[in-house]
Amino acid sequence: MQDKPKHPYRLITEGEHQLLRDASTRDESLGMARDPVMANAGSDMCKMKGAQYNSNLAWGSQCPVDALAPSSTGFHDVFGNAWHWTEDDFNMLDGFEVSPLYVDFSTPCFDGLHNIIMGGSFISTGDEASMFSRFHFRPHFHQHASFRMCSGPNSGVQLPKLGTNGLSSAAPNLSAEMERHVDEQMLVHFGAQQDVLPWPQGPTSALSFPSRMAKLVVEWAGKEGIPLKRVLDLGCTVGGLTLELAKTAPEVVGVDVPHYISAAEEMKRDGQRLFRMKEEGDVYTEILASVDSKVDRMRVNFKPVDPATISAADSGSFNVVVMTNLLERLPAPAQCFENMFGEHGLVKPGGLLVISTTGSWSTAHTPKSQWLGGYTDDSGNEVRTLDGIKAILQSSNGEMELIHREDVPAILREDARNYRFQMAEISIWRRRA
Repeated sequence: MQDKPKHPYRLITEGEHQLLRDASTRDESLGMARDPVMANAGSDMCKMKGAQYNSNLAWGSQCPVDALAPSSTGFHDVFGNAWHWTEDDFNMLDGFEVSPLYVDFSTPCFDGLHNIIMGGSFISTGDEASMFSRFHFRPHFHQHASFRMCSGPNSGVQLPKLGTNGLSSAAPNLSAEMERHVDEQMLVHFGAQQDVLPWPQGPTSALSFPSRMAKLVVEWAGKEGIPLKRVLDLGCTVGGLTLELAKTAPEVVGVDVPHYISAAEEMKRDGQRLFRMKEEGDVYTEILASVDSKVDRMRVNFKPVDPATISAADSGSFNVVVMTNLLERLPAPAQCFENMFGEHGLVKPGGLLVISTTGSWSTAHTPKSQWLGGYTDDSGNEVRTLDGIKAILQSSNGEMELIHREDVPAILREDARNYRFQMAEISIWRRRA
């Protein structure tokens, strides 16, 4: 019996795809001319002496792998014929910024579930077939795609793993970082007081923020005479507030990115979920979170959708829409409000929009050009987050009216002896009927 190979075959990385390419593609002095697709039409590419790439509809169908000339590095089909799956997940490169012309193309796929595809295919044209192209899909999609295998450990390749913002292969992977965020939110949404804040001297009024937000929503819906038939928890993370709202509302929809929704779905399905709570350093305690027995979990539906792009065309409209500390983690928060009102608004006429913000803007999530507050305008005036929200919602042809504002405390446990105390600013808006 043969010994098992020390290093099994695997997909190439994005960085390794760069090494397979013809040397001319790395000559920056050539400018755009080093890109075969940008420099040549498909009809010209198939006539070129030593043609290497079946792209830009040069031949109009796939061809044998070795039918065309190899690159100067000795590899066939580096570009064209069929896309190459890589083992890299899709994420931002250094210097990434969201374009206001296309705010939701890349960021919804920074989720660890989309792999990068490289090189284009025979049917890829224009910039899709360019050497600068860098696309992303979940692995079950068929995109005229193929795969190129290599052997050896990825860690042995002395290249940064592109698509992880320049992190080296020794840095924590994206899935571990996501799991850390999920654990933090599990503690916020489902943590018992004796776990979150066992100190009697602590600010206990800041505990159970999702539960207190649910009570606030129910209170103001009652004051305004709005039936809680259908509620949207936009940016629900792991679903604690969504489930709390189901104590009153017969239908509640929670929406967020897939890694949060996966945990929320587990809480809905099983009524419980294990997560880790940090004590200090690398010491953790495992905790079993449970859903309140008073919650009818069948009233809740979770959707793995980018909160910035959901529309009434996809999900219908709602009597109440709740956005809890969502705006500061969106690449283009203003766009999110565009879906709230108008002919196909998420908020029904006469319904409520409840917004919670902390003003914790960061370029890690939102380009400065997209911040709603936390900056000084051209006239030297300080702009706060509520100012930015008002500027958008009060310009909605009079559809949205601010009816209430208050400050609500919240606490985030970082570890056993370190906490972040927050004072969330709540604004409640009614859409005129």
